[in-house]
Amino acid sequence: MYRLTGQPKLAIETAEKYGGYGMMYASVPLLTSVAAAYCDLDDYTNAKKFADRAYAKQGGSMGEETELSLVYQRLRRLTGE
Repeated sequence: MYRLTGQPKLAIETAEKYGGYGMMYASVPLLTSVAAAYCDLDDYTNAKKFADRAYAKQGGSMGEETELSLVYQRLRRLTGE
């Protein structure tokens, strides 16, 4: 919701409330949204970290047009990796 209203920092702050072990139990959509929020802030290191967590959490697979695949496409486009 925060990302949709142009507030990526609030999206990240909300996710950080999980803290420590709680983030281990975060859902794939939440991890993906945090990754996208970090992209919005040009923090590609943290964006990739959260995208990778989401990817691992869903068993190392994703469809072509999922939100997570779009985050990875964005990272490749912005970082050249």
